[in-house]
Amino acid sequence: MKKFINPTMPLIESGASARADTAMRPEAAARGALLELRRVNRSFGGVHAVRDVSLSLRQGEVIGLIGPNGAGKSTLINVITGVHPAQSGQILHWGDRIERMKPHQIAARGIARTFQVVQPFPEMTVLENVMAGTWFAGSKGGRKEAREAAMAHLEFTGLAALAEQPAAQLTLANRKRLELAKGLAMEPKLLMLDEVNAGLNTAEVDKALGLIGAIADQGITVLIIEHLLKVVLTLCQRVVVLHHGELIADDTPGNIVRNDAVISAYLGARFAQRLKEGS
Repeated sequence: MKKFINPTMPLIESGASARADTAMRPEAAARGALLELRRVNRSFGGVHAVRDVSLSLRQGEVIGLIGPNGAGKSTLINVITGVHPAQSGQILHWGDRIERMKPHQIAARGIARTFQVVQPFPEMTVLENVMAGTWFAGSKGGRKEAREAAMAHLEFTGLAALAEQPAAQLTLANRKRLELAKGLAMEPKLLMLDEVNAGLNTAEVDKALGLIGAIADQGITVLIIEHLLKVVLTLCQRVVVLHHGELIADDTPGNIVRNDAVISAYLGARFAQRLKEGS
């Protein structure tokens, strides 16, 4: 996986293309879209946070969700997960309507998410935080089996050495990793990451890139809200763009960064100029 891409470098979708061939397995194609949104709307006090959004996610894809602050990105995840139910439109998971389900019912179907503001159980240990997720996912057996399953997720995310430490004592980077471990403990088929790299330094972002890529390589569909184009261009096979709650673009990363509507709404003229000079 390529470690760094900037606007003046050739747009070679290295990490994304490595997974592209497995993004739509035959069995997934037979079942259709893993998740489909049909003209979904959500308003708050007359403000249209999500307006007529139609979108499909396929099994094994890594999709970037970008847009300006206030574009409706986190709200869209909240709508999908039932935190703020859609007011109109349809949300289908493997063809089943889920827009009227409760958050725990949606999560039980294998749809998990992280939060932009990390929310561990602060008085519990790192291990206990992840064990809660394994129990929710229906881990077979008792405490011993849940502990073993949770430890496997901590090993995967690089937190095993901190298993017995209170979650409140973790650094920001490790709290972000704990969010990932908690999400993975729920055995998701779709994992939505809300600015999981926010506040991290360059080295921490590079580690997170590798971790998210490894998650995608397991066949888990990943939808990632991200402001760092480095992350989007490295990881994603497809990028969708929201602006004022509306979906204005849905395309490959290489086409997205050259899309006039996206440049105008989000990337800016300076980015477009650097891209032109580097091409």
